[in-house]
Amino acid sequence: MAWFTLRFYSNALRQETTVNVVMPDMIGEGDVFLPSKLPVVYLLHGYTNNQNRWLLDTNIHYLAKQYNLFVVMPYGGNSFYTDTVAGGDYETFLTTELPAQLRAWFGISEHNDNTHIAGNSMGAIGAVKYALTYPGRFQSVAAFSGPLDISFIQLSRQIDPETAEAVIHDFTDKAEWVEGGQNDPGVWIKTYKDHLKDKKTSEIKIAVYCGEDDAFLPLSQAFVERCRQEAVPVQFFTEPGEHNYAYWQKTLEHWLKARFDRTDEDA
Repeated sequence: MAWFTLRFYSNALRQETTVNVVMPDMIGEGDVFLPSKLPVVYLLHGYTNNQNRWLLDTNIHYLAKQYNLFVVMPYGGNSFYTDTVAGGDYETFLTTELPAQLRAWFGISEHNDNTHIAGNSMGAIGAVKYALTYPGRFQSVAAFSGPLDISFIQLSRQIDPETAEAVIHDFTDKAEWVEGGQNDPGVWIKTYKDHLKDKKTSEIKIAVYCGEDDAFLPLSQAFVERCRQEAVPVQFFTEPGEHNYAYWQKTLEHWLKARFDRTDEDA
């Protein structure tokens, strides 16, 4: 396996940024390396974390080798993977600028028919939003312990008012963080249904994971219920577990096995 760090200036973020990549040493005929032939997996980190946490706290190296994956782990700051006033336009970066760079450097198209995305906590919000609202980009998405209901803003204000205000302080449009706004998961579900109806996208395999001891469990359950009310297929997994990488390691392994282990009848 090869692991390297891309450091480059981002116009969307208006600063240098870092993206970690894990991939096989080579694939294809002879010594020709063809990363464009590999399944691509984006992993988004959580609030107050960075792109290194997946490398440090999970066995993503082993999993990428086992399933022959091209894994992309970008830095998302505390942006909730949306565009902000002061911190840069992270949604634009991750949905437009970074895919263009990966296409230029590795020949990987954002529509390569084998692209998947997952995230933990804050990263789960970005992963689900991108999968459901950017048609044709992703074939599957996994949300690990995500606060996937707009009520998480009010819940955050009750638990930690200062952090809650910091979360939304720099967003481009604070109205996005209300029911019916652009960051309401219920809106994403309906957008996805519209894309399916208009044949702009194929059905996405949606998996939601949350530990039984996680404060975000009701929010994950609320998202799953909204999917089911809208007749959107979703898989929901819960077991004893907290809001930490010990749980996310298990869920990452389970999700990748389901997606890429061809001996698994449920894949």
